[in-house]
Amino acid sequence: DARRIEHAAAQFADMGALLWAAEAESAAASAHREAGREASARSAAARAVNSSLVARNNLVRKHWSNVRQLSSQGSAERSELML
Repeated sequence: DARRIEHAAAQFADMGALLWAAEAESAAASAHREAGREASARSAAARAVNSSLVARNNLVRKHWSNVRQLSSQGSAERSELML
């Protein structure tokens, strides 16, 4: 049932498990689409993309702050700071 999957996705998001939330929303979108609820499918797909983007941004932000800390120490070469 798509509504139960969406509920699970919301719980994953509340826990901070954003990639799991994205997976669940994607599954919900498929379930909605199979049931002929195209508007609900588009909404669930949009939430899946949003969760995925937020997770990616969090990951990049976390690692970028580590790179900035290294560069502020002055001992790192520019080539070492490349991601």
